[in-house]
Amino acid sequence: PDLDRAVVLVSDAPLRIAPLEKSPAPSTLRAGDLVRIENRRGPFFYVETEDGKTGWATGAEVAPVVH
Repeated sequence: PDLDRAVVLVSDAPLRIAPLEKSPAPSTLRAGDLVRIENRRGPFFYVETEDGKTGWATGAEVAPVVH
C-alpha cells in the first residue's frame, strides 16, 4: 500500500511552517490534491506537494490514502 500519500480534504487548507494551529501559513492546499506525508507530529502531518512545497497540515485537512 501507498502509506505515504494523502489527499487534501478542504479548500484553501493552510500549509503551515510549524505544527501549531496558529503557525503562519505562507501557502495553501487545494481540495482533492495529492500530497506526500514526510512526517507526523501529534495531529499534524508534514507534507510535500507535487510541485515541491512543504509544510504542516492537520488530520482534519488531509487524510492518508488507504488502498
